[in-house]
Amino acid sequence: MIRPFLGVALAGVFAITADAQVGGSGWISYSPTKKQDVRGSRATYSNSGGIETFTIYPGDERSETRVNNNYTSGWNQFEGQVKVTSGTTGTCVHQVFGGQTNATALMVVAHTTSGGDLRRYDSQTLATGVYGVWVRVNTVHDANGNKVSAYINGSHKGTWDDRGNATHYNKYGVYNISGSKSQTQWKSVKFWRK
Repeated sequence: MIRPFLGVALAGVFAITADAQVGGSGWISYSPTKKQDVRGSRATYSNSGGIETFTIYPGDERSETRVNNNYTSGWNQFEGQVKVTSGTTGTCVHQVFGGQTNATALMVVAHTTSGGDLRRYDSQTLATGVYGVWVRVNTVHDANGNKVSAYINGSHKGTWDDRGNATHYNKYGVYNISGSKSQTQWKSVKFWRK
């Protein structure tokens, strides 16, 4: 009689320790549906063994996963590991979509500088030396407070205004291109809210 109860108690402990990687406590994991948005004659998407690969070439618009996690209030957290292929430049790899003054609350964009870097839009550098290595990206959106934060490998890189109330959701993959080929791989994508 005691052993089944102990098993249930331990399961509860493990559920608590499975909280989000960043942003404090109280997060609840969830698994929204997703759909692929592949636009362009050479744009491709594949998923092999849980690794999603997104590729576009000049003339293509995007190869992205659109997450069906629409929200207008509360807190939402995205997490995923991304590997950016060398040469990917001017390409958005992750979006917190929705805003009043602009289409997005946050974009993480890859450029060729410093062995590949990730930037908030085209300005603030979030990480360097990202080509060919797995990088953990977390974005935390406080829709009530109109703030969005970015973390790279668990390190807080900044908090900014989210550009206004809207219906928000997450996207990841490759969108827009300035070079001859843009490609990312994503794995271990997770979501939390509170």
